[in-house]
Amino acid sequence: MQTLKREFPGIPIGFSDNGLSIAGAVAAAAMGAVYIEKHMTIDRALYGPDHKASLIPSEFAQVVSLVREAESAMGDGKKTVGEDESKFRPIFHKALVAMHDIPAGAMIMPEMLRSQRPCRGIPAKEYYQALGRTAKVSVSAGEFLQWDHLN
Repeated sequence: MQTLKREFPGIPIGFSDNGLSIAGAVAAAAMGAVYIEKHMTIDRALYGPDHKASLIPSEFAQVVSLVREAESAMGDGKKTVGEDESKFRPIFHKALVAMHDIPAGAMIMPEMLRSQRPCRGIPAKEYYQALGRTAKVSVSAGEFLQWDHLN
């Protein structure tokens, strides 16, 4: 696939597979094949050479399903949070936590914070937005920092 794409830039590349395996079609889809050809029969016992090397309808449906899944897994090049990930985001993502007691009026400095799971406060990815702000209230050591704690 990669060789054909390199040798023929701008031309849609396909994959022709005359075997019973579905792995080749799925791999080709993952590598960017635009077209995939698989032989299909209603009965492998029918007369002729193609029937014995063809997929039956249920196998063909499995190929289509796995190819679609591979295409979906490849994404569209845009980084987005999927529905599955958003359910688990609070568990797997980290939040900012006070390393020691922070008195009201103190300016938030790097040495005051650490990140910790689960995400029950300001997400760790917003660390730089929290730095330099002042605490509106006292925050106890080990407490998750919240935006309403800060000016």
